[in-house]
Amino acid sequence: MAINFNVLLSVPETAADLKSKLILDLNDDPKRRLVKLADYLVAAAGGLGSLSARLQVAAVKASGTVTCASVLAADTVTINGVVLTAVNGTPAADQFDMSGDATAEAVSLVAAINANATLAGMVLASNVAGVVTVTALNGGVSGNSITLASSNGTRLAVSAARLASGSDGTATTLTVGQ
Repeated sequence: MAINFNVLLSVPETAADLKSKLILDLNDDPKRRLVKLADYLVAAAGGLGSLSARLQVAAVKASGTVTCASVLAADTVTINGVVLTAVNGTPAADQFDMSGDATAEAVSLVAAINANATLAGMVLASNVAGVVTVTALNGGVSGNSITLASSNGTRLAVSAARLASGSDGTATTLTVGQ
């Protein structure tokens, strides 16, 4: 069973000091970065510093849907300001192919969303039978602020103007050290 949680750290050092203590390189393997962070937490627990950690357990990711139904060329879906346009045929960047049935349209829309550099750090899209689900990458209420719009509510029906149902889960604060 996977447990989802967010950790917000409050440390007495500046960001640069913390980075130098952890010797973090954002190009490092994520597991290596996690080990370095764990080492820092152990040192703080041993009295070599202090920190406060706010754990958010069971945070829920916000989501919304776009239902494809006979999409026409030039119809658009806009996610947090990024416009994706339907085209007839091979799509370029920020475009999706509307020349197939609803499922094929949705498959192409999912590919366009997941390939967009701006959206890739924010949401992930999936498709089931012509319905595209757009899910925030991070759990919490912040995902509820991601906007979702369509140029045609019949051919590209969106579930709401924003992703919804994101929640922060249960928050617990731990303070270690001085």
